[in-house]
Amino acid sequence: MNIKIKEVIAKRLKQILKDKKLSLIEISKKSYLSYDTINDLLNNDNRDVSLSTVINVLLAIDISLKEFFDDKMFENLDD
Repeated sequence: MNIKIKEVIAKRLKQILKDKKLSLIEISKKSYLSYDTINDLLNNDNRDVSLSTVINVLLAIDISLKEFFDDKMFENLDD
């Protein structure tokens, strides 16, 4: 996955988690993903992030793919 895309995904997820006042531990439990996986995703770790991981997190926080990606921060990824 492109580095810039990973950065924007991490930033968007952080924004949503902050707005919903959700912790990494809560998301880990709801998504059945490890704490380390969630932490790596949010901190833009060097590892590749799979779309299935992002989808699992979004399902856990009750956000659709459309709602997640329909945000201004995704508009200029080609720049």
